[in-house]
Amino acid sequence: MSHNSAAFYTILSLYFLITTTKKSRPFGAVISALSLIMLFQTRPLTFLVIVSTFSLYFLYLLIWRKTNKKNVISFFLALLVGGLLVALLNIKLYGSLWNTPYLKTVMPRLLLGTSKQGSYTYLAGLLDAISYLWTLRLVYFPGLPLLFSTLPLLAFLRKQHYELAIFSVFNIVLIALAYTIFDDPWGLFYGPRFWYEMLPFLTLLIAIALYNLKVYFANVSCYRLFVALLISFIVARSIFGWSFGKTPLWQNLIYFTPSKIEELKGFNYVDNRLIALSQKMNIHHVVIFVRDCGGNWWCYGSVFPQNTPSLDGNIVWARDLNVRNIELKKLYPDRDFYLADYNTNSIESYIFR
Repeated sequence: MSHNSAAFYTILSLYFLITTTKKSRPFGAVISALSLIMLFQTRPLTFLVIVSTFSLYFLYLLIWRKTNKKNVISFFLALLVGGLLVALLNIKLYGSLWNTPYLKTVMPRLLLGTSKQGSYTYLAGLLDAISYLWTLRLVYFPGLPLLFSTLPLLAFLRKQHYELAIFSVFNIVLIALAYTIFDDPWGLFYGPRFWYEMLPFLTLLIAIALYNLKVYFANVSCYRLFVALLISFIVARSIFGWSFGKTPLWQNLIYFTPSKIEELKGFNYVDNRLIALSQKMNIHHVVIFVRDCGGNWWCYGSVFPQNTPSLDGNIVWARDLNVRNIELKKLYPDRDFYLADYNTNSIESYIFR
């Protein structure tokens, strides 16, 4: 998923940024820059925010600290060279300097005006972003929203990590605000993908806060016991709430958010109806085309993970591409073919025309 990948690239870039702030490590600066390039290919809107803050931070190191010149130069050179290579790759593959597969499918929904057919405004986007953050405070530490609201503030108790704490806050706020221009009528369904992308910075804030608490209370005998009990409570509440549904993790959210495993059944319109039907029909060594359902992802998406990496499993699930289906007939000459319809929950023999 793009948001998980974006979080991974952000973590990589953030890790190497931190490790290059005090020591001369040009290689780490290069990895940080290249991770941002990969982020652009995955989540370009988030990239615009993070590349700006990271670049400003490296400039800060160069101008005010007057240290780590090799790191700063390496970062910007890698960013420039990597950006040019990606641009050339995009021209070669997609016929455009800036287009990526993500841009082709999602970016047309970006709003540069004030509304889209009178149904969306920047104010609506801002309210969405605020509601997502309000929900995040409830789900990050299940049952302890006050802990989520106060713990990051403790990152500012000591001046030792002020720079990183302020840097993290800027990224969290800007990532959330960037999505105020994203046309997101589905509310919590799609909007909180930026949760994943801000989590590295939020986690860094919490790590700094815990470090500060450790410094202040290191000599207090019950400090470690308190931390152990707190972590145990969060883990136990998560397990009993999410896995067993014994205690509600959250309720009365602005948008519906599954609070236990049971609520994932049928969530996002996905279930195993076609898989169950194929098992009931007891069909083997076949190719099953899945009819398109108006461009929605869940019809074929519900069965695609059943395919093996080499596409040689007992059942090969394929998209129904009409005239192009004959191509699979040539690839699988010894198999029978079927056509599945997710909406009607049916699988029938397929006849090539």
